[in-house]
Amino acid sequence: TVLITYSFAGWYLSADFEGEPVTSIMTPKRDTSLFAKWNENISYYRTIYFNTSFGEKPENIVAIENTNISLPEFADVKITNENVTKTYRFLGWYLDQNFAEKFTQTTMPESDTILYAKWELISTEITVNIKIIDNGQTVFEDNLVAGTTLELDESVMKNENTKFYLDQGFTQEYAFDGTVPEENTTLYVRNQYALTVISEYGNITNSTSLVYQGADITSLLPKQNLYYYANLSGYDLEANFAGYDNTSSTMPNTDFVITAQWDTTEWVTLTFVTKYVRPTVWVTDGKVQQSPTAVAPAKVERNSTVDMTQFNSTMRYRYGLTDYDFDIAYWSTTGTGTVTSGWIGSNINYTPVDSMSFNSHTTLYSVRKYA
Repeated sequence: TVLITYSFAGWYLSADFEGEPVTSIMTPKRDTSLFAKWNENISYYRTIYFNTSFGEKPENIVAIENTNISLPEFADVKITNENVTKTYRFLGWYLDQNFAEKFTQTTMPESDTILYAKWELISTEITVNIKIIDNGQTVFEDNLVAGTTLELDESVMKNENTKFYLDQGFTQEYAFDGTVPEENTTLYVRNQYALTVISEYGNITNSTSLVYQGADITSLLPKQNLYYYANLSGYDLEANFAGYDNTSSTMPNTDFVITAQWDTTEWVTLTFVTKYVRPTVWVTDGKVQQSPTAVAPAKVERNSTVDMTQFNSTMRYRYGLTDYDFDIAYWSTTGTGTVTSGWIGSNINYTPVDSMSFNSHTTLYSVRKYA
């Protein structure tokens, strides 16, 4: 496209513009004609074409050659291909594809021109998928830029002792320092939780220790057996270990309390005093032919009903030429180590005590009857 313009070159006295132009004139004495001279100016419209390689392509510039122009500039451009994002910075316009000659002029060139945008790669970001699993449940998943910092809250990472693994069997530990890796990664979290073991008897404990989830806890449980505790406030206690209240052998992903179970039996010991003292109402010329037989101490269940007829003690007493046999009428809880209530003969009425119960260790004293 051509632009033709005309510029005024002065006034002349002839139509062929000979001589010098008239710059001043005195009032002529006759009519005078002045001829305007015009110079023809031919200018051309030129076009600048832009090759940006990528990003937004600007409109071509169409302007008259040698006029002032303003070239477009670009902000940083991000190009994403699948999971890789590259960022480029614009470095200017060049006259060739090899970027050997930079275009620096500010006026329209005198010919159509193709300008090439030069770019510098300033960063490459790889986006990866990070998944964290706790006890079979996904507790975190996001697409993140590799090399950036990932901060996990306490719902995922309980404390600085938390470990991460590449397998759910916790055999391949992953050294996670908070930096996002450069490839898709699934991590299995392993936190520490409080294991509390409670036992009232045996290896008495109320201990708490931090244990990693999935760890074998059987070695942390005290070994228990059968235990006997003597003279606990007047009675004995037998504790037979019945196992722990939870049979799990591995640490769960939560604080865990295990309590020892016990089958307990309370026992009391009965001690029998069978010592003989001659009643004062008896004549003094009698003679003991057979001393009272001893009764071995008996262990019975506390507060249970005890058949007292099973505990017997016999003795024989001779008066004159006759032997008299005596056995137990009942057992008394009061006495001084001898029979203070006297002897009960066959001609004396009494109420037999065939069963008793005991809350504590007890000493029993014999009360005899004529057999």
